[in-house]
Amino acid sequence: MLPSWRPVAGSYFIDHARKSGNRRLDDEFADGYNEAANISVEILAKTIGDLQKRAASGDFLSEHEQFLSGKLYELKADMEKALYDFWEQGGPSSVRADERP
Repeated sequence: MLPSWRPVAGSYFIDHARKSGNRRLDDEFADGYNEAANISVEILAKTIGDLQKRAASGDFLSEHEQFLSGKLYELKADMEKALYDFWEQGGPSSVRADERP
């Protein structure tokens, strides 16, 4: 006959392994999310910077380019706020695994 603690210990270790695995997945999700967010914001920042450099060098920006520059700046600010808010609300642990892309 096996000691009575054995099923409890086995359950504890399985639960611990699951939690460790989930933490690892959360870390991987967070790293991927962070990298994708940084890439997106950097692309917007570079595009905005390129338009600003053109304007600063005396190159005339068309009405459309001026409008686009303003919209890109707003979009970048909105993205940064949404990303910041996401992390403030708990980051990837606030997103259930079945809701992740």
